[in-house]
Amino acid sequence: MFGVFAAMSTIPAFFSSADLGIGPALGHKLALGVVGDDRPLQARYFRAAFAVVVSVGILIAGLGAGFLLLGKADFIFGRPFAAHQVQLQQGCWIVLGIVAMQVIVSIGGKARAGFQEIHLNNIFGATGNLVTVLLLLIVAWLDPDLILIILVVYGVGLVAQCSNLIHLLVGRPYLLRSQVSNIWQDIRRLLTDSILYAVAIGLIGWQRELAKLSLGRSVGPVEVGHLAILLSLASMFGGLVIMVTAPVWPAIADARARSDALWLDVLWRKLNRLSTVFALLVGVLIGGGGGIAVRYLYGNSYDMPAQYFWLLGLYFLIFVLGHIRFTWLMGHNRMKQLALIAVLEFASNAACLWGFHNHLSIEFLLSILVANHFAFSVCLQEALRRRVLNFELPHNPQSDS
Repeated sequence: MFGVFAAMSTIPAFFSSADLGIGPALGHKLALGVVGDDRPLQARYFRAAFAVVVSVGILIAGLGAGFLLLGKADFIFGRPFAAHQVQLQQGCWIVLGIVAMQVIVSIGGKARAGFQEIHLNNIFGATGNLVTVLLLLIVAWLDPDLILIILVVYGVGLVAQCSNLIHLLVGRPYLLRSQVSNIWQDIRRLLTDSILYAVAIGLIGWQRELAKLSLGRSVGPVEVGHLAILLSLASMFGGLVIMVTAPVWPAIADARARSDALWLDVLWRKLNRLSTVFALLVGVLIGGGGGIAVRYLYGNSYDMPAQYFWLLGLYFLIFVLGHIRFTWLMGHNRMKQLALIAVLEFASNAACLWGFHNHLSIEFLLSILVANHFAFSVCLQEALRRRVLNFELPHNPQSDS
């Protein structure tokens, strides 16, 4: 059952990892409105962003429904999952509705960035995660049904996002009440930024889901379950890094607006040093103790070779190094370049998976992810970061004194 759920979860992960809806441009524009205490400007861009997320949500629902009506589950997941076709089909319909709604209500979290209220996103998100864990324990004890697991894992997150949006609008009612006009040009700008952001963010996460989907079509549910457990370890610690660094890019955008180059230099040194040390420690922890943790949590049937966990620890280190560079460049509004780098990395991974589809294994897939993520997300993004630092960073006259 876990392998079936792990395979089915690749579909919502393709959408959620892209963070579809609205990009960082909304945060930049709202920050300008906050600095100038311009509520009409804030309301204008919020309305434009809301139009974007509603359009994207409807588009996802329509395309997904058409695909599910025309195709069967075994076409998506492969012949090894043909016996679970009915459950997978029902699960995909439920997930499709939840994902479409999540895209729409995600505007609350994105607006928080412009208001420098990332901590509230973390509070609502952490509360939703805690409730999810508690409900999963209850479901696993009572009736580990696939549909119930889907509703708990994805439905609770939707409720948390809705609560976040309602809390935002209650605290700032002018976002809906203020009179605005001529938002079509703003919609176009936000939509362009959202597409670039979705490409840059999505292709990073899609690599993992493509690896699981390819392994499932080649081998079957058992190996997919093993790979999903391994990647969940990296995601658990990676989620902590993402949560802690979430306020960084709005702060960078604010510092750039103030031309505070000295503060940006200090921030990068501290961010790079602390992130690298944390990633090294966690990587060693995963490599040395990951196998013990998996056997304790999932049982001896999920015993895996030690090299899997050391490769996973190395992948986590590379992921963190790439993430902090991505966050830095996003604060400098370099979404076009980040999207291009993500496309190149995804294409390289896809080419490897296609070229060796008859020889796929967990060890091979982890090696591919490590090599490509280091080459593109670390090396190329570091080269771009240095270019921004040397040629495009705003100059702060106070730093000369």
